[in-house]
Order: sequence, then C-alpha cells, then structure tokens
Amino acid sequence: MESLTMSSTFNILVLGQSGTGKSTWINGIVNYLTFETFDDALKADEPMCLIPSKFTLTDDDFHQIQVSVGKEDKNEFGGEGDRGGAFSSTLDPKVYSFKNNGQTINVIDVPGIGDTAGTEQDETNTKKILDTVALFKDLHAICILLKSTDTRMTTEYRYCLSELLMHLHKNALDNVVFVFTNTRGSDYKPGNALTPLTAYLKDLENTKGIKVELSRDVSHLLYR
Repeated sequence: MESLTMSSTFNILVLGQSGTGKSTWINGIVNYLTFETFDDALKADEPMCLIPSKFTLTDDDFHQIQVSVGKEDKNEFGGEGDRGGAFSSTLDPKVYSFKNNGQTINVIDVPGIGDTAGTEQDETNTKKILDTVALFKDLHAICILLKSTDTRMTTEYRYCLSELLMHLHKNALDNVVFVFTNTRGSDYKPGNALTPLTAYLKDLENTKGIKVELSRDVSHLLYR
C-alpha cells in the first residue's frame, strides 16, 4: 500500500443521486486547490470550471437570476425535455483532469444514481460507470454525495449504490468518503441525511456482507 502523498496521479470517482450537486462540488474542489485564499480567487479573471454548471439565485425582491459558468458541454444537460420533467444533467461518464502542484488529478464524473428517467436508465448508467472505472488501475477516493436535507434514500438509489459497491474491488471500499452537500441549513453538518445513511450501511453489511466505514477519520485513504 502506498500513501496518496507519494502518488503523482489521483483518480477520484464521484457518485451521487441526481440533484446532489456533483458538478458544483467538483468545481468547488478545483477552485479550493487552485487558489490559496478567497481574495486570490476574486482577483482571478474567472473561476476555475471543469464542468459547466447552471443554477438560479433569488434576490431580496424574489427575482430569479440565472447563472451559468463554463463552456457549453454536450455531455452536461439539465432542465425540461422529451423525457418529461427535470432530468439528470450528466449524460455519460467523463474524466476531467487538472494539474495541482505537479500532480494530475482525474475526476471521474458520472450520471446521477437514481436517474429521473427510470429504472432502465439506471441500469444503463450503472454499466457505464463500471466500464469507466475499469479503465483505472487505482481509485484513490470514491466520493459519495448526499444532500443533508434528504430524510430518506430511495429504493432505486439504494439498489444502484449497492450494485456499484459490490462490483468494486474489496480494497477500494476503504477509500469511500461520504460528502454531504446543501449543509448550510444544518450548520454544515450531515443533517437529516445521516440517519438513512447509517441505516443503509447497516443493511448493506447484513445483507451483502459489504462493510463501509462511516467515520470522520479519512487518514486511512490509500490506494491498492
């Protein structure tokens, strides 16, 4: 086993249900690594943006302001469409790479688990994710995003996540990290999402024999 600090390349898989903010989180991580301070980021001509994102802000007069960052990418799509209603924005797995202090960081962004297009699309997405992961010998981190405001994990989400974890190498399970988004309302803590996650991991161990540690300690992050 070799520590992350000795590796010149990091491979990070990012998983999450549709709408958890994977693209926003990935772009945030890139900016945190690029700029030492918030003032440095403000002085830059533009923020770092690996993945194009769109979101809406509402001002004090309840006027909605559409904000978009990054160049348009056919692999990123969101909104209303032929599928009916809103749907997942990432269409296919894609690897985004950037340099940081001489190290190459590969972020594997994938379609949302629990796709709003239905079960068949979930199965297709799961296969795409596994095919993409198979291209990498090492996974330094598997980041699973959950919204702190979620009070439950849907049956579809639990199933798809279990399928993915079952197909990963046993050693890779030590590199799973849970990331909670939308935490402002929960004082930047896991919030409501911690209870269903704890129950899911307990059930996962009892029914599938897969044990994933739920702890703040990430010092064990190594790659095989």
